[in-house]
Amino acid sequence: MKYRIIILLAVIAAAVTSCTSPTEASPAVHNHYKLGIYNIDEDSLTIIKDFGNIEAIDEPHYALFHPDGSKIVYYMQGSLYAIDIDGSDETNITGDLVVDADFPFAAEDCVYFAAYNGDLRDIYRTSWDGSTTTNLTNTPEIDEHQPYLDPNNEKFLCVATKDAMEIIQEYDLSTSSVACVYTSHVLALHYPGYHPTKSAQLFYYGDNMSMLDENTDSLQIIATNPNPPISGQLSFNTKYSCLFYTSGYLYKLNIETNECSEVTHSIRSVRYPTTSEESDWISIYSWDRKAILIINIVDISEIIEIHNGYFSSLSNHTNSALILLNN
Repeated sequence: MKYRIIILLAVIAAAVTSCTSPTEASPAVHNHYKLGIYNIDEDSLTIIKDFGNIEAIDEPHYALFHPDGSKIVYYMQGSLYAIDIDGSDETNITGDLVVDADFPFAAEDCVYFAAYNGDLRDIYRTSWDGSTTTNLTNTPEIDEHQPYLDPNNEKFLCVATKDAMEIIQEYDLSTSSVACVYTSHVLALHYPGYHPTKSAQLFYYGDNMSMLDENTDSLQIIATNPNPPISGQLSFNTKYSCLFYTSGYLYKLNIETNECSEVTHSIRSVRYPTTSEESDWISIYSWDRKAILIINIVDISEIIEIHNGYFSSLSNHTNSALILLNN
């Protein structure tokens, strides 16, 4: 197995007083967070943002590239921030909205995300400079989250909950109309997405990967997972006709044949799989190793291990990865 390992010494600054009694609340733990870009070809990591020591509960998360690789969006403390890849021109692009702590969707002209409208969430979009923000669904009686834009930028899927029902909804951006794709009264529905080559939607139905054919309206279970929970958005790679997902281990699903194979035979407790359409790599977070693992899709024995990394995403234009670090 070919390994490249980057080790960053952890620095944890916990504010502990010498006279804390057993009955007093434990002090907040402050960790040192950074955002970096790892160049796979050059085996180099460049830090573009140092967040300093902040409470662990407020850690930055879900850092994603703009589709053209020029900008980055990330979540922190209930807001989304956009920043240039050189670390300049950082902007809070969601203002006073309380953004859901889950994956946003980074599109060419804007970012889609869920934010609270009262007690429940709606789907919003905002421009990359934050100048224009729109509540797209505006349904205070329905809880909506996990937006996923279609490849033509014409509609998006999201998960909705109403009256104890789980619903996959599709929103048409040109007509502002909403259609119900699938409803469940029993099992949870989460992380929907569009199949890149078929007229179908994919989503997790309970602990199973499911595909709904738009033409026949038939639901097919294409992967049954023995090791829940599943975590993270659907992550497609059209170059190798596959979809990656995690359920304890990392799995690769052939999106043409539906053949499923386990990738990380000896690496367990993984989550947040991310790749890009044309990348040769897939990145995951390993809970056991407390590290980001960047794995070669063709030669899965080639693994880059970045210690103290806890979230990563890959660029579609350069052989590089965003890395959020706690060190």
